[in-house]
Amino acid sequence: MIWIRLLLTGLCSVGLTGSIAYLCTLLAPKIMGKEEPYLLLAWQKFCLVLYWLPLPFAALCLSRIRFSSDGYLWVLGEFTTGMTPAIYVGCQIGGIVWIAGFAVIMVYTLWKELCVRLALRGNVPAGDGPYLQIFESYKEKYEVENVTLLWNDMLSSPVTYVRGRGRRRAYFIVLPMEGERYPEKQFRMIVAHEMNHIVNHSLGWRKFGLMTVLLHWFNPLAHLQLDQLVCWDEILCDLQACDNSPWYSRREYSECLAEFSDGGVANTFTTSLVGTKSQTLRRIMMMSKVKQLTKTSKWVIAASCLALTAAALAPVSVVVAKGAQLQEEAVAAEEVALCSADAFAVADEETMSYDDTGVEEIELNIGAQLHTDTVDLGSTIADGKRILYHYRSMKSGNSIGVSVNCSDSSVTYRIGIKNRDKNYIKYVDVSGAASHTFSIDEDGVYSVFVENNSGKEISVSGSANYFD
Repeated sequence: MIWIRLLLTGLCSVGLTGSIAYLCTLLAPKIMGKEEPYLLLAWQKFCLVLYWLPLPFAALCLSRIRFSSDGYLWVLGEFTTGMTPAIYVGCQIGGIVWIAGFAVIMVYTLWKELCVRLALRGNVPAGDGPYLQIFESYKEKYEVENVTLLWNDMLSSPVTYVRGRGRRRAYFIVLPMEGERYPEKQFRMIVAHEMNHIVNHSLGWRKFGLMTVLLHWFNPLAHLQLDQLVCWDEILCDLQACDNSPWYSRREYSECLAEFSDGGVANTFTTSLVGTKSQTLRRIMMMSKVKQLTKTSKWVIAASCLALTAAALAPVSVVVAKGAQLQEEAVAAEEVALCSADAFAVADEETMSYDDTGVEEIELNIGAQLHTDTVDLGSTIADGKRILYHYRSMKSGNSIGVSVNCSDSSVTYRIGIKNRDKNYIKYVDVSGAASHTFSIDEDGVYSVFVENNSGKEISVSGSANYFD
């Protein structure tokens, strides 16, 4: 469950980074006093990328890693290693909720894709005619070869979709069957708009946005951000389609948008000339607001994206560090509670001997040189078995505190430490819930163990703390 806790913490950290950057994109146009479609669309894409870059989380984990002079890896603190029963249950519930939400949204997404595929089964190739000649001229203009024009009597508005990958990628622009009777101006508007989607790689970014939403389904801002990405993508394609067009004016293009209706086929896997009524109205308003489409410099986009990153990472780093501290404090507080005299009996009779008992040992994480301050001892142990847990280098004068609780308080079992270099053990025989602190008499590599000689299988929980 440590990995589930770290996963949920990481998702929250990157989600917070992307969300803050997105909120900055909403404020920036008000500060600038104008809306730049190229710049705003680039910001939406970059914010989605930030949902995948665990920069504060990675920095937090890496800052806790140390290398000793003997080449061993040390992990400081309990943020990346500590678990207690209460936190275990919380992480289990959180993991189940996240997986359940992910599954529900995935099923809904696949259902929408199935609806699209069923509707597109009615596609038929466009026959020879003047419209096909116009279509071929636009292919040449936009330098796009792998695109095909199709008709479909199940659609009420044009859509574009893609099939295949790499060199086999093929795009399809699908028009309603009545499109054969479209005025030439409308046909040119539709083809220009959809060609811009292909050139701008709109479908690839929308699928990337969908994957982001699936991962961060619990974050409402991620859903809003995907909607914003789609909206600005449509606005930019509208403006590009009208830019210096000799065939139609912006007013005629806006009237065309108002005429079409959303047939319910468009989703993240397709682009459509029209969307919701509110989105269409916004696009029409932008047609009148942006008098001249000017492409934003790549240097301006790069510099502004760096500024977005800095604005988002600064507060997120503070929040993530505080969250890690609270988790460590929660782990430590519960360990103190578990180790209190009310919860555990303190074992005093310590035995030391060379390990020649012949007990079968089961070593967890064989070969893993993972050094932690706290080790989770939760295990189910068969009769006649000894579980050896994570190990680390200790020096003379150090100590190891072991706190264990057995599910069956009637049995007697053994807790102890083993010097892995010289093969001797220290142990105490206990029952029920017990704790003991073992002092380290000489330098070496030590492993905590729990041994079962009760005659039946037992389940134990607890933790071991290494004190330098």
